[in-house]
Amino acid sequence: MLSANAFEQWCQRLAFPEETTKTIIRIRSSPPSRLVRSAAGNVSGRYTSKKMGCSIQYESYKNELPFLYHLEREASVLEFYDQPEKIELVYQNKDDTRRVVVKHTPDFFVLQEEAAGWVECKMEEDLVRLAKQIPHRYVHNMDGTWSCPPGEAYAKPMGLFYQIRSSREIDWIVYRNCRFLQQYRRGPRVSVSSDTVAAIRDIVMRHPGIALFDLLQTLKTETADDVYFLIVTDQLYVDLAHTLLEEPEKVQVFPDQKVAETHTTMNSSSFSYPGPAMLSISVGTPLWWDGKPWTVFNPGLTAITLLSEDHQLKEIPNQDFDILLREGKMTGLASQTEEAGSGAARMLLDKASPKHLEVALERYRALGNQAERSVPPRTLRRWRASYHEAEVLYGNGFVVLTTVYNCAQIKLTTPRYGGSLWEMLLSIPTGDGHDQEQDSEYHTRISKPRQVHSRHRDHIGHSQEHGAQIPAPPRTGRHAPSASQSSFQAGSVQGTSQEVDPGQIIATIVRRWCPAYWPWATREV
Repeated sequence: MLSANAFEQWCQRLAFPEETTKTIIRIRSSPPSRLVRSAAGNVSGRYTSKKMGCSIQYESYKNELPFLYHLEREASVLEFYDQPEKIELVYQNKDDTRRVVVKHTPDFFVLQEEAAGWVECKMEEDLVRLAKQIPHRYVHNMDGTWSCPPGEAYAKPMGLFYQIRSSREIDWIVYRNCRFLQQYRRGPRVSVSSDTVAAIRDIVMRHPGIALFDLLQTLKTETADDVYFLIVTDQLYVDLAHTLLEEPEKVQVFPDQKVAETHTTMNSSSFSYPGPAMLSISVGTPLWWDGKPWTVFNPGLTAITLLSEDHQLKEIPNQDFDILLREGKMTGLASQTEEAGSGAARMLLDKASPKHLEVALERYRALGNQAERSVPPRTLRRWRASYHEAEVLYGNGFVVLTTVYNCAQIKLTTPRYGGSLWEMLLSIPTGDGHDQEQDSEYHTRISKPRQVHSRHRDHIGHSQEHGAQIPAPPRTGRHAPSASQSSFQAGSVQGTSQEVDPGQIIATIVRRWCPAYWPWATREV
């Protein structure tokens, strides 16, 4: 409800006449003018409103109660009151032979951000019948809505509205979802620990749009009641008008509404890049070529040797191998390419700290906000291109918006010696990114296949012995991070022959046959 000061400012902003302001004050300070009651085919009751902090009467659970759910969740609705004082309606009778004056009690009086007025709720079939009996009071409009000319005539001089709301306008999905969640709204206050809230939100932040069913299956010590409580208290967002909560496998869960809107925007503009899916090439990788299965025997610097089923060796220059992949004449197994992408994305998201996730969500919100001005347009275009590309490569575009992913970026150069494909393991130490902001920065680039050179400012010997250090992108030049990015020191690049702690591995930079598809990659001439 509005405070006295907020109400006064609202009246001044809408420039209501003094008499109108007095009428609204009278309605706000008075009890309902009548008590509702049930009748044949009609069930009345009371709705406990969190927005109003009191119980609101309804005379029909099929019409007025769904409208109360709408008022409760509609952000533009500030206050609403049941059974306000009577108003006078004047209209002609059916034969247009005499003037009729009636005292009428509307169902509700509603205060919105930009308007206020009375609302009368009626069943559609009742309106059709009344329009025949009292045609000058109930009018069916061309767009399918209903109006009450005498009610509008009474409200207009006061700067208010009078509306007829038909049962035809009820969103039954919203109604059923609100009924489902109502037990969490009006039941005893549930205490959910901060650790539980953080754990559930962490899952959703890492996977915006996760299916409610998957979220519930992922929970460990948390319960479904905890999730529904976070939805009711706006700590998680679900579009109640889209899917029934009773079908959790179809319900998407988001950290907040802006992220959900961005998700819809990005999905509607998603597109697929040409060319085959991501493929990781190493010794033993199965391939399909010319209708026959092959196995990678030796991925060399200048050529790749394949082994056929009958143990025949076939050496293919890297350049020709790239062409075969690009044209789709040589492919990997579907499960192999899908697992490579989703596995890399999953490892990156698992390593992201809450701080990294917050940064990623801010970038994600910016992508969905057409009026965003805090981020340069060029940066938004780059993020959007990277997002769509990662959808193809990893099956998850959100991962490229995390600062953990930025730390793993490697500056690619034009391949030399006929090779253009690499496979490297990146490992990043566990710990919060903030703790490593003071660490030294590094700049790493691949100058030729299978070789990594590092320009370490202080410990060159150590770098050469144990592998190149992968830094956050340099602070100058075209890859300079935005102000929202914090410095983050990555771990070392280690050869595949060295022992690597599986818990430390964060991603696999896989073989890619067309560097032009990588919006974040840079060619050096």
